[in-house]
Amino acid sequence: MAFMDAQASGLSIGAPSLIAMLHMAHTDHGRLPWAQLFAPAIRLAEEGFAVSPRLATMIAAYGERGRLRADFAARAYFFDAAGAPRPVGYLLRNPDYAATLRAIAEQGPRALTEGPIADAIVEAAQRQPRRGTLNHDDLRAVQPRRLEPVCAAYRVYRACTIGAPGSGNAALAIMGLYERARPQPGGAENADDWAAFLWASRLAYADRDHYMADDQLVPVPTAELVAPAYLDERARLIDVARAPGNVAPGVPAGQELHDRWGRAGSDDAGTTHISIVDAWGNAVSLTATVESAFGSQRMVGGFFLNNQLTDFAFEPTLNGLPVANAAAPGKAPRSSMAPMIVTDRNGELVLVIGSPGGSSIIGYVARTTIGILDWGLTPEAAINLSNATARSTPVVVENSRLPAGIGDALRARGWQLQEVGALEASGLHAIQVTPSGLVGGADPRREGLVWRTAPAPRS
Repeated sequence: MAFMDAQASGLSIGAPSLIAMLHMAHTDHGRLPWAQLFAPAIRLAEEGFAVSPRLATMIAAYGERGRLRADFAARAYFFDAAGAPRPVGYLLRNPDYAATLRAIAEQGPRALTEGPIADAIVEAAQRQPRRGTLNHDDLRAVQPRRLEPVCAAYRVYRACTIGAPGSGNAALAIMGLYERARPQPGGAENADDWAAFLWASRLAYADRDHYMADDQLVPVPTAELVAPAYLDERARLIDVARAPGNVAPGVPAGQELHDRWGRAGSDDAGTTHISIVDAWGNAVSLTATVESAFGSQRMVGGFFLNNQLTDFAFEPTLNGLPVANAAAPGKAPRSSMAPMIVTDRNGELVLVIGSPGGSSIIGYVARTTIGILDWGLTPEAAINLSNATARSTPVVVENSRLPAGIGDALRARGWQLQEVGALEASGLHAIQVTPSGLVGGADPRREGLVWRTAPAPRS
């Protein structure tokens, strides 16, 4: 199917598990009553919030190119009676979502697996056109997983992130390859540093696109792809004086035949991220997604159903070989999420970071982490540097944010650079622990905010 047809369909809707994951985390670590946590969101849904410039742009864009108007609930929420998109400043209220949140507050994850909300999810997924097969058994079958993080040394630090089917280890690989290519980094104004980062990105993305998938159903060399010996080997390919040609995946330990899998890629753009450090030093790096900006563009209970299944490869084989990220029953699609927490060698917190942004998340997180830890930039300054996503050729960059002369220097070395589109933007959130306290940075590309609040007194 064409991507837009698959996206706006019942076929793309996967059984949601985010609420169940949050409930698991709350059971393990929460201090406040579960139901109390929903009060601010319920109030916001009922009282409304002003449509922001970015949201207005997205509504208008998807109203034109997608099928956002085809769903009755979405049309009523985002467009007026004449079909015009809600403008900037319009007070958007969502009483249906408030009711959904009340149900989750009272019933926990069960509110989405049985009862009227579950019925509505199944009905929407099985509705024509392009009906899917999601059913109540699917909703009940999905359980959150408690995973060990994937960690790697980075200079004097230890960086940890999420493993398969996420892509955090690809961000670790970029950082590890960059470290090897630039043992003495020159900084944001240095063209060799940018060339090394782009090279590292090309190599890490080639491995990610080839190997990464749901490790419950296919063998995934998650740790092997960031093993020191493997990164040493891959880094020997880097030549900062010239751009690479075609970049093939490597052969990490235990993967003697790297041609076992065909390669296939996917994106996820309807993603959010938040970084948090509390008054007692606890840290959270949380990325969540419904895949595209409005998911499947089908709405029930005041919220959009995901189109997460389009993160699977659209073809199960490629050049006669099976694709690791092909769809299968009970399988989770590969994600580009790369939430990260960095500590020092003693385990003390140094940095919390993450971003939305589709498959570019991997590069966003790695580049900004390098900017903070290696180039000596504040989180805000590192976030405001040009994104440069070197998944393939050409490299997608923000020319206006590149330091002076860097673009010309990279082009002289053979790199093809292309200005980024308006709808593909990072949403980086970072908090750095410094001797003088916490320093935050939030991405202005997505109307991000740095927010400090006084903790409630402990009883």
